[in-house]
Formats: sequence, structure tokens, C-alpha cells
Amino acid sequence: MQENFLYYLWQKRLFQYEDLQTAEGESIEIIHPGYRNDDSGPDFFNARIRIENVVWAGNVEIHVRSSDWKKHKHDDDDAFNTVILHVVHENDCVIYRKDRTIMPVLKLKGLYDDQIFNHYTDLIQGVSTWVPCENQIMDVPSIHQQQWFSRMLAERLEERSREIGSLLKQTNNNWEESFYRHLAKSFGFRVNNLPFEMLASSLPHSAVSKHRDNLLQIEALFFGQAGFLEGKMKDPYTKSLQQEFSHLRLKFNLRPMMTHLWKFGRLRPSNFPTIRIAQFAMLYHLHERLFDKMVNAGEFGDIIRILDLVPGKYWNTHYSFNSKSENHPKKPGKGSVESLMINTIAPFIFYYGTYHQLPEHCAKALHWLEQCSPEDNHISRGWENAGIPISDAGGSQAVLHLKKVYCDYKKCVNCGIGQYLLQHT
Repeated sequence: MQENFLYYLWQKRLFQYEDLQTAEGESIEIIHPGYRNDDSGPDFFNARIRIENVVWAGNVEIHVRSSDWKKHKHDDDDAFNTVILHVVHENDCVIYRKDRTIMPVLKLKGLYDDQIFNHYTDLIQGVSTWVPCENQIMDVPSIHQQQWFSRMLAERLEERSREIGSLLKQTNNNWEESFYRHLAKSFGFRVNNLPFEMLASSLPHSAVSKHRDNLLQIEALFFGQAGFLEGKMKDPYTKSLQQEFSHLRLKFNLRPMMTHLWKFGRLRPSNFPTIRIAQFAMLYHLHERLFDKMVNAGEFGDIIRILDLVPGKYWNTHYSFNSKSENHPKKPGKGSVESLMINTIAPFIFYYGTYHQLPEHCAKALHWLEQCSPEDNHISRGWENAGIPISDAGGSQAVLHLKKVYCDYKKCVNCGIGQYLLQHT
């Protein structure tokens, strides 16, 4: 028996809930089961329960056994003083409140259809190489699937929003600075996420903004702070960068990063961090108040035009310093632009809409994701092998969230697809 199953029974009232009695023989009426609490504290909050002739408002705690109350040390936690009912599968001991009155207990064992538990066990413990419902998910109507996937996409963006909210607090609610740091991290394209994040955190947006009119100075700031301008430079361009940075580092009291943090191995030359830094520098050279432009963009095409970046001429014939290559402009490809949209731009616009209560911005972020190609990774391929088509990035983000947050932990009773299968199988 698992607590998750008991949560499901309680929330959906899938048990005989008429003529209920506590272990002490008092009558119980469940007026409202309360709302599931996924944080610390009691399992359900704001429940309303009638015990005998008194209506209680408060929280409900659920355990497999009554003794789990002591095992989990709830008797030492003041957060559990508001519990009005202890719901258990087996009542193996008496629990007392701090005032020494007996905690009312409702035992669920024997109150539900065994077939419900059998369905649950088949789903949770069934043989599967991917997700618990892999062999059953196609029994769920497509409209029900899509409704749940839409919910998963919203949850995914809300999860991203917490990261953005934390970043805003760090920057004293400076949206431009926060967006600059988050976008820099995305320019690392996974392999160099951390050093790019470190670069933006150590080089304030305000410093970049003061020199945005001069491309050489912008590049000197980024490449110098990234640690690429240490040592002897060979050509006029790199010597100029080094000279500019020698002044700028004193002006802004900068301490360059160590170059060993940047990864080049197993990367295509177009993904070298030097190329990504050159593109990032050009972006902030061309666009003042970049986040403001993103917020006010109407169509996805506007974002594509903003990110249509061709770094300075030096980079047409270089992928790294002091090493020539064929003449080829190093602008971001379609996949790179869509990756920036998925990982930073859409989540930021969604959070901005939530923060300022502007639903049209939330809708715009969702619409932009629908215009991006679906991500191709082992999770999206796994869902497609299970029969779930993924047509856009919104869909791939939804199934990614579903897999990592629900399926991997077998939270089928909390999942709309799992609940459907439990009720209809």
C-alpha cells in the first residue's frame, strides 16, 4: 500500500463515504476533502469535516498506518496542530494531540472496491520500459490527452517561472539584467551553459549597455571577461580587443574568468563558445533594451529578425582566435533560434504576463512555442514510440515535464492520463 493511492482515494472520494465513523465511533461527514498540498505540512489543507454535530475547518493528514504519525515526528511539528482528521489505511495505534485529546481517525481499509486497487497496482507495477501507462495510453481519448498535455505545458512554464522569479530577486527586479543573464546561459547551448552564466553574472548588463554603440568595446568586454584575451595576441583585431579590455577591466573592476571553464571538445565549430560570444556581443550591440523589444514583439517573425545576427568581419574567417577558417558568416541557425525561444524567451514572456497579470503575453508565449519545431531527444522519441505524436515545441516541453515530474516517480494518481485509466480500465 502506498500513500499516493490513499491520496487518490481521498481526493476523488472513491470509497464508501456515507455513514462514516471515526475509530472512536463518532459520525463523520466529508463536506469538502480539502486541497492537495505538495509542499511541507499536512497532505490536504482547507478541508471541512463534520464530526458528530460540529463542523471543523482545517487540514487532513494521510498515512498508511496511524503509527506513521509518530514515525514522521508530526507530534513535534506545530504545522500539524491544525489537523482535524487523520486518514489511514490501518489504525494500529491511538494518536493524541498536544492537549492530550484523541486525534479523530478514519480508517479507509474495507471502504473501497478492491478493483480500484487492482487497477492501480497494474498501472504502477506493470512491466514497462518507458512509462507506467506505455501499453495503455492509447486507450485514453486524444482530446483527454491533449487537455492534460496543455496542463503539463503550463506547469512546465510555471516551473521555469520560479527560476526567473528567483533571478529577479537577485537583480532587485531588474528585468533587463535578469533577461540578459538568463539569455546568456541559453547561449551556452547546454555544454557551455555554466560558463556563459558566470560570464553574464560577472559582467553587469549596465556595463555592456554603456558601451553598446561601439562593437569593438562590446566584444572586448565579453571576450576579455571570458578570459580569451590573456597572453600574446597575433593579429591587429585581437590586439585591439586586448588593448580595449585593459582599460575597461579597470573601469568596471573586472576579474576575468579562467579559460579552462569553456568547452570546445566534441562541438561543431559553429557551436564554439567564441562564436556564441561573438553572436551575443552583436546582439547587445544592435539592440538597446532588448527585453523590452521581446515583450513588445507581436509575431515570432519579429524575434527571428532580432536574432538574425552576423558577428563582426573577423569571425567570417575564424571560429576561434588566431586560427583562420573558410570565409563563412556565423549567424545562428534555425535550431539555435528555436532553442533560445524554448529555454529563455517564451518562459520570460510567460512569467512577465503572469507577474503583471497580462494574459495576452502568456498566450503569446504559448503561441510562439507552438511555432517552434519539436525538440528531438530521447524523451520525445520515447513518447512518439508509445504512439503520442509531437508536432511542436509546446508538445515536446509538455511531455518532458510529464515524464520527469510524474512518470519517473510513478505519480499516476496525480496525472490526468493515469486517473482516466484508473477509472475506465
